[in-house]
Amino acid sequence: MKMVRKKTAGVSFDEQILDFLDQLARETGLSRSIVINRIIKEYARRQEVSKTQEGQKSVPLIT
Repeated sequence: MKMVRKKTAGVSFDEQILDFLDQLARETGLSRSIVINRIIKEYARRQEVSKTQEGQKSVPLIT
């Protein structure tokens, strides 16, 4: 398994976004941090697919 280095980042969220993240975390049994990382990784994956479909050269944003 690949070791992923973690960094802490202070981020401010809109109240409704934070409520939504907390709800997802409760529903999935995952930490808020893991939920956020998964959302961002999925977004990056979709961006790569979209660029590839448009014929643009795509460099992986996140590995």
